[in-house]
Formats: sequence, structure tokens, C-alpha cells
Amino acid sequence: MRVALVVAATKAGGIGHQGQLPWHLKADMQHFRDITTKTEQPAAINAVIMGRKTFESIPDKFRPLHGRLNVVLSTQKPATLNYPPGVLVASSLQEAFEFLDISPEVIETAYIIGGASVYNEALAKPEYSHYIFMTKVHKDVLCDTVMDMKHLDAYEHDPNFPVQPSLIGVDSGLTTHINLLTHADKQEHKEDDVEYTISLLRRKQ
Repeated sequence: MRVALVVAATKAGGIGHQGQLPWHLKADMQHFRDITTKTEQPAAINAVIMGRKTFESIPDKFRPLHGRLNVVLSTQKPATLNYPPGVLVASSLQEAFEFLDISPEVIETAYIIGGASVYNEALAKPEYSHYIFMTKVHKDVLCDTVMDMKHLDAYEHDPNFPVQPSLIGVDSGLTTHINLLTHADKQEHKEDDVEYTISLLRRKQ
């Protein structure tokens, strides 16, 4: 099972404001759906792991995230949260992966999608953060939720992302997998007055 983070952040590590994303970037949202939903194996699904506040910040019509196994981290008892059927509640990242290991579903990739404390914990442990899909927002945006960006020093950019069509099938590893899953055909984007870059970061060897 692959493990990755999907992150959108400012240079200073800002990822949220008042419990919501402080931007609305259509290409990035499509990229998020592609990455977290699609699989190489037809019988497999992906899991998305997130904190309780992140899950509850998702609009009702999109919650739980369709076509993915939703795992919510919370110290509250599952019965008190009243989540829809099929949403797993784990008390920690370790327990979340224990649940996935025994899941009757075939889990291809587990994506950690926030919030800040979950990102920080995952980034501090190599087994929970093999690579990162990073959307860097090149604008000073007001944020009250910030992740620790120092962890990114342990990563390097994958120069083959996004992969060109001519390279499909050349690499049987991660790069080809990424090409099959994303519609991100370029790294640099601009929507309204927000410029941002989508990249893939691998943990340094």
C-alpha cells in the first residue's frame, strides 16, 4: 500500500482559515479528485485519512468523499460522532493504518489530507509519508491554520512530474502511476489573482 500526503499551502505553511480552505482553485480541486480517486487496479480503492475538523469542514453534499474509503482521526467514540455508514473512525494514525491493513477492501494508496496536526505527525514519520502531492500557493493569504514546513527539507522534487504522454509505460513505478491518475498537464497555474504550482515531492533517499 502506497502512502502519500496531498497538501495545498502557502510558502509560510498556511493551509486554512476559520475551518475552511482560504482559496478556491478549480484545477487544484480536479487534481485532488483525480489523485485520490483513481487507481491502477480495477478492483482497488484508495483511502483518505483526515482529522475530524477536516472531515467536518467538507460540505455536506460531498461528505464522505465519494469513491474513497474515508478514515477520520478522532479521540471521540465513533457512536458520538454520528457519521454516515462506511466512515471509519480511528484514534490515531497508527490505528488508521491497522484498520486499512485488515480492511476487506483492496487499498491501493492511502492519502493523508489534513489538517495541520495530522500532516505534522505524518511528515515526522517516514512510513506515513512516502511522497507528497504539493500545491504551493504563491500569494500571501490570511490563514489561521499552519503546518510545519521544515519537514519538507527531507523531500526533493520529482523532475518527471507531470509526466509527458511519451513516457507512459517507460517507468513501471510511481511516475507512471502518477501520470495515469492526474489531469495536471502542467505545473504552473493561475486562477483569478492566485498563482500556484502543483508538484510531486519524494522523500530523499
